[in-house]
Amino acid sequence: TRSGEPLFQIYGRAAGTASASGTALFNLLSNGNVGIGVQPILPLHVKGSQEQLTISEGGARGATFDYRSSTGNLNISTNGTNARSAPQFTLDLNGKVGIGVASPSNHLHLSGTGLQRFQIDATNNNANGSGVFLRVLNSGSVVSQSTITIDNSGNLKFFTGTSSEAER
Repeated sequence: TRSGEPLFQIYGRAAGTASASGTALFNLLSNGNVGIGVQPILPLHVKGSQEQLTISEGGARGATFDYRSSTGNLNISTNGTNARSAPQFTLDLNGKVGIGVASPSNHLHLSGTGLQRFQIDATNNNANGSGVFLRVLNSGSVVSQSTITIDNSGNLKFFTGTSSEAER
């Protein structure tokens, strides 16, 4: 066989009919590509009406990837949570990321109930300037910048302006 030709295919048949017809439900090509519901053009190519892929060890738990063709969003959920109605992670068509929110309104949008925290760990306890660095740009030029850091003694420090201190 030539590369990319079918080696193995499984077809379904409608109830009450004697023979299989239509699109193969499963394709294994000679180049190693596998297709479920589609003739594969990638190493693993899955196409279905639900636009969801769940990976699990069995039961309802696992990770579900839900691509919404109507919005262009990719939603991800774990532990049996519905990726379509209650995604834990969303990447939208415009590159916005949502954690705990289905329609992020900013580049990074976090939402949840109860106590919410944003955590940054600096594994080198002698690292100066570990923290949050914020910059405001106008036509690519820095207008203002700030850094919020915490030192080894637990002191919170704020540096602002365009000085090298704010870039620490």
